[in-house]
Amino acid sequence: MQRVSTLIDSTDARILSLLMRNGKIPVRKIAEILGLGESTVHVRLRKLEEMGVLKGYSAVIDTEKLGLRIKALLQVDVDPSRIKDVAKELARNPHVMGIYSSTGEFNLMALIISYDPSTVLEILEALTKVKGVRKTNIMYLLRNLSPREVNEVLSDLVLLRYGDHR
Repeated sequence: MQRVSTLIDSTDARILSLLMRNGKIPVRKIAEILGLGESTVHVRLRKLEEMGVLKGYSAVIDTEKLGLRIKALLQVDVDPSRIKDVAKELARNPHVMGIYSSTGEFNLMALIISYDPSTVLEILEALTKVKGVRKTNIMYLLRNLSPREVNEVLSDLVLLRYGDHR
């Protein structure tokens, strides 16, 4: 299988960048900005979708305005033979936004979002009963000091890596 980096050119990167900054941008507008035909943009979008680079189109939500103000990083030291099982158990909880294997003292990290701290504690208490969990730690994220949206960061990185740096 060919690496994605060899399949994306600067035009693809610019299309992705525009979409990441505005998921509702019409194909006509993308074509106009990039000086391409609409059919060319459609073909490229379809190619990016088929490659799995473009997985879907979604809205960017302000979680704070929805009352989801509690964000925490759950650190878990897990018996290595049980990491997948513990990750599956964590993934069943709707408050868990992401689960990552990691290096260091804790080999599993989970990003949690919630309306209140008691939910985070419930997750932590339930996790301590899961087979293979040896130790846990919780870090509450107090304030985002660099409030860039994820898609803004991704857009910049895609252009940096694949773009033509215009």
